[in-house]
Amino acid sequence: MSVRRMKRRDPRTGAVTERWFVDVDFELADGKRERVRKVSPVQTRRGAEEFERQVRQALLDGSWFKPAEEVKEVPIFDGFKDRFLTYSEVNN
Repeated sequence: MSVRRMKRRDPRTGAVTERWFVDVDFELADGKRERVRKVSPVQTRRGAEEFERQVRQALLDGSWFKPAEEVKEVPIFDGFKDRFLTYSEVNN
């Protein structure tokens, strides 16, 4: 199990808090390695172990990775020049 309890210090107050962390090192089918280090949402040992199982299952399913963002099409000058010239004639 790659679940451990780590101490962190708050930079503002200096208070020390202990958190359960999940550290998963996963090798994908193409040979790449993916390392996931997250704070467990449930701050108990059993909760962190369950979260680790969920992360491992999501990595196996491929649902852990975010879908690629859609590329917004930016107009080039030829498509924009008529609109710009009309705007500049009206506003100048």
